[in-house]
Amino acid sequence: MKVTLPYAREQFGLFNEQCFGGVLPEVPIVITGAVSYLGMVRYKRSRKLFSSTMEMEMRLSEAFELREDEIQDVILHEMIHCFIAFKKLRHL
Repeated sequence: MKVTLPYAREQFGLFNEQCFGGVLPEVPIVITGAVSYLGMVRYKRSRKLFSSTMEMEMRLSEAFELREDEIQDVILHEMIHCFIAFKKLRHL
């Protein structure tokens, strides 16, 4: 199975409710043909004098044929990175 955008969005919504209590904002998901990663999260913080914003995107590669549970693992793994960035937690 190859990851698709509708499937990734569906799983993101499901995992957000089940694992993160629905606290994650909707994150743009980009499907790529990259062969150097299965998934990644990119984020950038912009700080201004009295406020800060964060742009975040999840990138998933369709270059690999994976089992459904493996795709779910990749999505959930990347969502953990989203959660850490969103909550401004430090990586250990």
